[in-house]
Amino acid sequence: MALKFIWTPQAIKGFNSVVDYLEAKWTAKEILNLEIKMQQVIDQISLNPEQFPI
Repeated sequence: MALKFIWTPQAIKGFNSVVDYLEAKWTAKEILNLEIKMQQVIDQISLNPEQFPI
């Protein structure tokens, strides 16, 4: 059973701050690769939450 991943307003604000910083320091390709890897981890957590302890 896949769990729904919910971002809190604080998490969204922090994530956006990180992306703003990375946009100033990294290339678009590096940011896209990070986004893809992050989505893979989020999907993995959603499908197998026991694999990632609290």
